Amino acid sequence: MSKTQVTQEQLAAIKAKPFDQLTGEEQEILLGDAAAKKAAKQNGLRETYSSMRDSLIVGLLTRAEKLSADMTAFKTQAIAELDTFAEIMKEYSGRADNADDKGNFTIESPDGLAKIIFSNNEKSKFNELSIEAEKHIMLFINSEFGDKPAAKIITTLLERTKGSLDIKLIQRLYKMENDYQDENWKRGIELLKESWQPTDVASYVRFYKRPTKQDKYTLVNLNFSAA
Repeated sequence: MSKTQVTQEQLAAIKAKPFDQLTGEEQEILLGDAAAKKAAKQNGLRETYSSMRDSLIVGLLTRAEKLSADMTAFKTQAIAELDTFAEIMKEYSGRADNADDKGNFTIESPDGLAKIIFSNNEKSKFNELSIEAEKHIMLFINSEFGDKPAAKIITTLLERTKGSLDIKLIQRLYKMENDYQDENWKRGIELLKESWQPTDVASYVRFYKRPTKQDKYTLVNLNFSAA
């Protein structure tokens, strides 16, 4: 009996026998049938895996894109409404415009169970004028101090990280502005202040709620990875 001539009835009869009573040919037929079934199962799993993978990519990505668009639209709308509220609040209070006012505020519901915190973070950096400022300060150092310890203190405050001056170090220089009357020193400090320019403003809105006034506020999480 060859494997190609085995009928379903013959295969069933072979399976009904104890394995140790099968002939060599029958054992081969039975093992071949098991291998065929295993291969068929693997093919089925491969098709299921491939189909599910493709479906997940399309389905989840489509939903993620919609969610991202909804989040972007909500953020834009929320910031616009809070900016408008800030202007009305400022007008109502009679407060004059202040260039240093970043527009940060917190509003709380009358029952004390919800609040919104709105903040603006202004990003700034030193522009090309800072290079000229350094040159003026170095002229002052060379003429005033040479290699004295004071020279090292000032030059240390002018050190750059990845090509950029550190505003915290430069602010220490600002505190020394009136310590010297040298023209190069004064001009250098003036140019440093002028070169510090805003590059961007990032606005943040945070929402909080709590069951009762005795409870702590809980952040309404809008961060996907932390949800």
